[in-house]
Amino acid sequence: MTTNRQPIGATCTIKWLGEDSDPVDGYYFSFGDYPEFDEDTGEYGDDGHGVPDDAIFFYCDGEYALKSYMTEGIEDFIVLDYELEYDDAGE
Repeated sequence: MTTNRQPIGATCTIKWLGEDSDPVDGYYFSFGDYPEFDEDTGEYGDDGHGVPDDAIFFYCDGEYALKSYMTEGIEDFIVLDYELEYDDAGE
């Protein structure tokens, strides 16, 4: 049986622009919702997929949007490559 799983984010290798930096891997881009601030705890929640906000580098609207960050000039970094992440809880 084939399932049509949707990615929940991606782990990326980025390079900061405007400086002579080496590529750095392990930056997580979430395809989830930006969490609300919890005034009781003083922290943000998760992205709706169970990934805590403090583990997320950047939020974007899916793989198509992520690919736009592979172009210089969009942000102060460029995405060099990525690996999609999936929620395996449903399997």
